Amino acid sequence: MKYFISLFFIFNLIGCNKADRPAQSQAVLIVNSLEVPKNEFAYLLAKKISHYDSFSSHDKKLFTKIKRQLVQELTESLLIQSWCKENNFFVSKKKLTKSINPFYKDYSGQRLLTATIESASINKAYWLNAIKREHYKNFLIKNLKEKLSFGDSSNRTYKKVGIKIYTAAEETLAKELLKLSHGPISFRKLERAYAPLLLNYSQQPTYVTSKTKGHFATALPMRSDKKSHLRESSSGFQFFRVISREDAALPFAFDQKELDKAYKEWLTESLSKASVSIDSQLIDSIIIKTRG
Repeated sequence: MKYFISLFFIFNLIGCNKADRPAQSQAVLIVNSLEVPKNEFAYLLAKKISHYDSFSSHDKKLFTKIKRQLVQELTESLLIQSWCKENNFFVSKKKLTKSINPFYKDYSGQRLLTATIESASINKAYWLNAIKREHYKNFLIKNLKEKLSFGDSSNRTYKKVGIKIYTAAEETLAKELLKLSHGPISFRKLERAYAPLLLNYSQQPTYVTSKTKGHFATALPMRSDKKSHLRESSSGFQFFRVISREDAALPFAFDQKELDKAYKEWLTESLSKASVSIDSQLIDSIIIKTRG
């Protein structure tokens, strides 16, 4: 049976060595100097418990499992925040305000939103922390996407080289065209003259990028109007000519499974290097009573 919940955080005052700090501000979790105080952990835990019915919320095993899940989620969030700090990414007041503005519109202003937050027993400071954590995670995901797309997030452009490919059935014909292309006759005239004799003559350019593999990748360092050497392929004897070069922004192109894998690898590596301290005794002292 569903019920309305009133939440009472009962903090057992333990750990005399922490007497210099108020019980509610004592850290239950520390990751690379970033802390989650006891009162915030209790608040987030209460919010998770509120989604369960009366019977489930009294299940001690479930309660312990939810605590562990929350510790895992917060550890992950602090690892991301720590990484963002190292990479000089911070959620500015301007960015935070921009994220909150849509809520003001939905609730016709700040006063009504504040009143709604208070009536729903939402701690505004913790709500803002959750929004910040979303920004931190989005920044990390963006970085991982860039690495998947660019290979190196510091290199945000790639060479885009346009080439035309010429293929002939006979080697002598291909050699003749290639030899004449280095002479005084314009290549456009040669193209028109030899087009009927070629097996393949690309009217539209083929584009080569930093992701291109094989023979055509040799076009990347070549200057415009340069020709490749002659080679025999499965379709005949061919060479190509570079007709254009440009720096282009590489679009994001990644698979969700690859992104998930990259994120897990980042998380595993970050965790192995991080300094993580969990006060299990302090966490066990948090009791949430429900009534309804």
